[in-house]
Amino acid sequence: MASQSMVSDEAARKSAERRLRREREFTQRLVDSTVEGIFAFDRECRYTLWNRAMERIFGISRKDAVGRIAFDLLPSLRETGEDRFFRDALEGRSNVSRERAYRIPETGKEVFLEVYYSSIRDASGGIAGPGKVIGGLAILHDITERKQAEESLRELSVRLLRSQDEERRRIARELHDSTAQTLSALALNFALLAREAASAGPRAVALIAESQVLANQAAAEVRNLSHLLHPPDLDAIGLLPAVRWYTARFAERTHLHVDLELPGEAPTLAPDVELALFRVMQEGLNNVHRHSGSSTAKVRLIEGQNQITLEVEDQGRGIPSEISAAPEDDILNTGVGLAGMRARLSQLGGVLEIESSSEGTKLRAMVSVKERKTMSAEG
Repeated sequence: MASQSMVSDEAARKSAERRLRREREFTQRLVDSTVEGIFAFDRECRYTLWNRAMERIFGISRKDAVGRIAFDLLPSLRETGEDRFFRDALEGRSNVSRERAYRIPETGKEVFLEVYYSSIRDASGGIAGPGKVIGGLAILHDITERKQAEESLRELSVRLLRSQDEERRRIARELHDSTAQTLSALALNFALLAREAASAGPRAVALIAESQVLANQAAAEVRNLSHLLHPPDLDAIGLLPAVRWYTARFAERTHLHVDLELPGEAPTLAPDVELALFRVMQEGLNNVHRHSGSSTAKVRLIEGQNQITLEVEDQGRGIPSEISAAPEDDILNTGVGLAGMRARLSQLGGVLEIESSSEGTKLRAMVSVKERKTMSAEG
């Protein structure tokens, strides 16, 4: 009887081992079938699971990964602070490492990953609650292609903005140097004709005088349009005179009161930095006029040791948080204005911040500058 019992126990044990082996094989096939990278680790951060997608992403085979401590296998994990996500999982907290760049020494490539970390617990908690943490599980989503597409979109946006700036500059020059001069000459001819036609009768004199006024008005409007497209002061003198000129004309056109807080002297900035800050100021004031409902606006230029900050502030109704917080590449959702500002600044290493509430909005553009040479900003 004892012998039969031993045989029965041995058979049951082997049957249980076969079921366990089949379950493990099924689990391995399941995790290998997904395109997402999946790995697991124990409390010593030794890899216990490494699927085929992980082999593809990192160029490290399963047999070389399983059993190795994560930070020995990939020292860059600790160097980039990824180890804190391992600790979070082992302390019972889920976390996400978002859009981080990983350089893979084995392949020489850089990939962008989002990694979702969670804890692995044993069954000690039963039905009532979670068990003891015995390890962690991570799922990697490779977003390299998406990031590359976003970067291509940003580069295209900047090229379009540069093309727009060049076209504005060309049209402004043509209007100023050609059309405005022609209208001025026409106004002068009317003035000469008015003196010659004094004997032609009051009706003719009145028509000539009216035509002279209209020609002068058209010439002034063309010059204003030329300056709005691309202020000549921006190229000839610099940012501050262009800001003063534009805000004065803006106040005349919109009847908004604009306060200026500008330094007496400004750093000599690269032309693309000056143009970017000017366009941010221009777009910011236009948004105040079109959307805020505010009757006042403030433009402030602040010099830091290694940074220039431009602020445009109003006391209007504010803007929705989903728009102010949207990333620079979200052109479809935010409109070309905010997306264009962010794209300009991003290419210069700068950033755009927006603070908005029911009491108003503050738009802040910050660009790092290396040179601290200054020039007089009077004029």
